[in-house]
Amino acid sequence: MRGGAALAFVLSAGTATAQPGVPGPPWFAGLYERVGRDGTAQALDDLVRIAPLGENLMLTACTGPDLPLRFDPYGLRENAIVSGMGPATLTCLFHNDGYNRPVINCSSDEGARFTLWPVVADFRTAPLDCAG
Repeated sequence: MRGGAALAFVLSAGTATAQPGVPGPPWFAGLYERVGRDGTAQALDDLVRIAPLGENLMLTACTGPDLPLRFDPYGLRENAIVSGMGPATLTCLFHNDGYNRPVINCSSDEGARFTLWPVVADFRTAPLDCAG
């Protein structure tokens, strides 16, 4: 019985959604400036878009693959969103600024450390322009 409960916990982890009282995916949707460093200590200073993906989120940057984000599947922190497993894990903690817009701080086991914050007042509808 114990193994069955553990298996159910692992299987349900991939479909975790926001906990009660945590803003849903639409609150995060928008254009963000990403500033920090990647896992190789190279500076990051670019734009990314976060969009709802069902009950979770998708981070899109002009460089690199799209990155699915899900609300903390283990329920350890109500303000956590994560992507990946093992050494590729990205863990982000979110809060809000004085205008009730999301500010997201992320780190990875590979050494990446960056902050995402809305770049313009209309960040929810601003386009991600990769040509400029």
